[in-house]
Amino acid sequence: MENDEPLNVPGRGNVNVDRVVAETRTRKGGERRRADASWRAESSAHATHQHELAAKVDTLSKDIDGLRSRLQQAMDERGSQAQTGVRAAEAQWRALSETVESIQFAMATLEATVEAAAFDREVILVAAREEAAAERKETVQLAVKAAVQAALAVRAATTETDAVAVAQAAAAAAEAEAAEAEAAEAEAAEELGGTKRYVVTFSGFPSVMGEAAVRMTFDSFGEVSDLSIGMSGDGLTCDGEVEFRSVDAAMAAIDKYNGVDMGLGTTLRMSI
Repeated sequence: MENDEPLNVPGRGNVNVDRVVAETRTRKGGERRRADASWRAESSAHATHQHELAAKVDTLSKDIDGLRSRLQQAMDERGSQAQTGVRAAEAQWRALSETVESIQFAMATLEATVEAAAFDREVILVAAREEAAAERKETVQLAVKAAVQAALAVRAATTETDAVAVAQAAAAAAEAEAAEAEAAEAEAAEELGGTKRYVVTFSGFPSVMGEAAVRMTFDSFGEVSDLSIGMSGDGLTCDGEVEFRSVDAAMAAIDKYNGVDMGLGTTLRMSI
């Protein structure tokens, strides 16, 4: 039961205790309510802010995931492009290697073909020389035979006029045979691709003679189409090749100088 009697407080006059307590409670209650409202407002603000931060974190996480995905995709694409480039380079290398091998094979085939052609040409030249020599031998034999027949005819002739006529006929026959042989030889040379020439290999001429003197020596046997001369290893003699336009000149030079002692401890050697 509330006491409405005023409280006698010294120096303060009469004070109503219940009213003071009620006012105090009212003031405290208001303060608590205001504190509660403030706390609820702050809590709501904190919750809102926390929600906003959570949303931002979620957005950032999504952005990070997107960046990570794009980065991985770019790395994958770059790796794929690099692998494609490597495969392309390997393919180009293989193609180049195959091309080089093809060129090397073609070169080897060409060299073999050239060697075979050179061998065939040498065989043809040797055969042509042998054929020309045989034809010349046959021509000489025919000429000798014709001359013998002419001599026998002259001997058997009863008059000088008959003898002269027979001799002239024999000479004409021999000239015809020689001309025919020369024509056959020229035709064979033309089939070989040009004028026929005869190359004589020589060694043993004194080096002091020089090219001019050696050429004059060979010119005395017939027309020389080419001459190549060089110093031998000892420096005392020279060797080389001389090319004649007729087999007679070549054979005459060989018959004249092959095996001749030059007086320096060396011997001339010639061969065709």
